[in-house]
Amino acid sequence: MKFRNQKLWALGLAATMVAASFTGCGNKTDADTNTTTAAGSTDSTTSAKADDPATTPDPNGPTSGKRSKANVTAAPTTRNVTIGAWYDFYYTSKDDSVDDDPNQANEEQGEAMLQSIRDVEKRYNCTVEVVNLTYEGTRDSINTSIMAGTPDCDIYLLDNSFGVPAVLNGYAEALEDFVAEDDDIWGDQTIMTSMKLPGADKTYMFAPQSGENAITGLYYLGCNLDLITQAGLENPQDLWDNNEWTWDKFEEYCLALTDSAKGTYGIGGRYTNFFIQLVMANGGAIAEGPQQGIDSPATIEAMDFFSKLASVDKVTQFNIDDWNTNETNYTDGKTAFWVTAQWISDSNADKDLPFEIAWVPFPIGPSGNKETNFYGVVGTTFYMIPKGAEDPTYIYNVFEDWKNWYNGDTSFRDADMTWWEDCALTERNYQYCWEAGKNRNHLDLWDSIGVDQNYVTGLITGEMTAAQAAEQYKQLYDDACKTYFGGN
Repeated sequence: MKFRNQKLWALGLAATMVAASFTGCGNKTDADTNTTTAAGSTDSTTSAKADDPATTPDPNGPTSGKRSKANVTAAPTTRNVTIGAWYDFYYTSKDDSVDDDPNQANEEQGEAMLQSIRDVEKRYNCTVEVVNLTYEGTRDSINTSIMAGTPDCDIYLLDNSFGVPAVLNGYAEALEDFVAEDDDIWGDQTIMTSMKLPGADKTYMFAPQSGENAITGLYYLGCNLDLITQAGLENPQDLWDNNEWTWDKFEEYCLALTDSAKGTYGIGGRYTNFFIQLVMANGGAIAEGPQQGIDSPATIEAMDFFSKLASVDKVTQFNIDDWNTNETNYTDGKTAFWVTAQWISDSNADKDLPFEIAWVPFPIGPSGNKETNFYGVVGTTFYMIPKGAEDPTYIYNVFEDWKNWYNGDTSFRDADMTWWEDCALTERNYQYCWEAGKNRNHLDLWDSIGVDQNYVTGLITGEMTAAQAAEQYKQLYDDACKTYFGGN
C-alpha cells in the first residue's frame, strides 16, 4: 500500500523524538600530537588552506541551506571520529559497497549513504569508526573514561537507563556551547532532533531524524468502525478533527458499545499503555523529572477516570491475570476500542480481520490540550558528546553531515515507509501517526524507574482509589525521581 500524501506528511514533520540506531567506538589517530580547529576558528596555524577542497564546503553538499558552514575546517591530519555503542550499523569508513549492509533493500539510498561517508571523509579529513562496545561496555566506558577526563570515544550512543544519569552528572557537553545558532537542531530539526532533560539547564542529547524514528514507539486508539457505525455513532476520527474527541464523549461511546451479555466491551488492549496515554492526554506526568507527579491534579484526574471506566462503568476488557491476551482480545470483533501501534497491527494481522479499523489519537482530558499534549513516550536511545572530547564542534559537524545523506530531502529519506503504511491500514490512519509524531517529546519513566505499578491493577479492580494510589506511591516516586534525575 502506498499512500499519495506520505511525502507531504514527511515533509511537514517538525521536531520529534526518536529511537536511533547505531554502534561502537575506537581510539583517535594522532590524538596526542595534533589538534583540530573548531568550526569558525581563524587560527591559521592549525587550519588547512582555504582553497583546499577538503576544507571548503561544497555549496551543493549535505548542509547546503541548512546552517552556516563557511568557516568549517578539516583536521590538519586525518582524524578518526569514534562512536561508542552496542550494535553494528552502516555505512562507516570501513564500508566500500552498498552490499556491506545485508539489510539494505533500497540501493539508491544505500548509494547515497555510502557517498555521504566519502564526502565527510574528504570535507573534514577524517574517518568515522563505530566499534561495538556491548551494552555493558558502553555504560562502563561512560562511567570510567569520562570521569577520568579521557573519554574513550568522541560520541556515545545512550540508553536512558544510564544516559540520563550520565548527562545530569555532568558527563556530556552542552549543545548550546558548540553548535551554531542557525543549526538545523535549533530550527526545523529535519536532520537532528534533541531532548532537553527536566532538571537540566541546557541541551545535551541528540539523535538523527527520520520518518521511522518519528513514529516509532507511538500508540494510538484502535477503533472497530463496524461496531461504532452499527450503533449509529459518529466516526471518532471526525470528532477528533472537530475538537470534540473528549473524555466525556469517549465514555459515552464506551457505555453505548458495552453489552456484557453479548460479550462486547468498550475498551480492551494493553491496559498499562492505556493508563499512561490517559495521563498524557490530560497534560499529566508521573516521573518526568526530579519532582514526581503522581499526586498532581492532572494525574489524579486521569487515574480517577481510568478507574471509573474499569470498576464503575465496567466497560473494559482488561485481563490482569494473563497479560498476553490484552494484545489480542480485540481481534474477535467484540471490542470497540483498544491500544494499537504498527507492531501490534502487524503481529495480529489486522489487515485480514473481518471488520473496518480506524486509528485515532487518545481523547483529550479536561486538563489536557490537543495542541500541547504528548502522544507518546520518547525512544530510549540518543547521543551525547562526552566532557573532555577533543573539539566538540568538529565532532558534531562530522556526525550531522554524515547522517544527512539525503541532503535535507525528507521525501527521499522517508521514501520507503511501506511497512509503516501497510500496518496503519488506511491513509487517514497513517496521517494520525504523523500528527502524533510531531508532539512526542516526553520522557516519563513511570514504569522503568524501580517503582512497581501494582496500583494500576488496583485502579482497575476498584480496590484502590486515585487518591489512595497517589498517597501510597508519591514517596516511592519522589525518592526514585530524585535518585535518577537528581534534586533535593
